[in-house]
Amino acid sequence: MLGVDLACCGKGLGRQLMRQSFVATKAISKVAGCYEMYLDADPNPRTHNFYQQLGFVLLEGDKSPADSPMFISITSIP
Repeated sequence: MLGVDLACCGKGLGRQLMRQSFVATKAISKVAGCYEMYLDADPNPRTHNFYQQLGFVLLEGDKSPADSPMFISITSIP
């Protein structure tokens, strides 16, 4: 699980964390054969927008007030 404290939001830390997770996921995919990255986005609309800007897609639509499953294809990772 990754997250940024609300007091630190807007400083690019979330993008840095995701960049590192993308690098690790792409490397693992070459060894383990995975083809997607999956996450459960918390119900905050800002969170959904953040992940969608990175290329993630909602699997079943917005499930608020519950977490919403999202994924990105390994080939779509920037």
